[in-house]
Amino acid sequence: QERLVEAFAGRSPEEARGLIRRWKNVLLGMAIALGILAAVLTTWSLVAGIIAGVLAVVVFYLWWRLRRQSAELEAMADAISGGRPGKRPRR
Repeated sequence: QERLVEAFAGRSPEEARGLIRRWKNVLLGMAIALGILAAVLTTWSLVAGIIAGVLAVVVFYLWWRLRRQSAELEAMADAISGGRPGKRPRR
């Protein structure tokens, strides 16, 4: 939590929400890329494919957890940055 506080400190609530959105997009992109890489590597080496597949599952799990906790993270970002809790930007 200390790292999150440091990451959100000095940012506006909109910037903090953008940071959370960026984290989610990067994790999902990495999970998809690793999944594709796992499929390609499996044709070359089964062991390499399995390792890449496991990494893809781990990254996908991190994305899923971040997606589920994004409301709490946004509330924390609002509290740290002094924003109003209930106010969300349009998407």
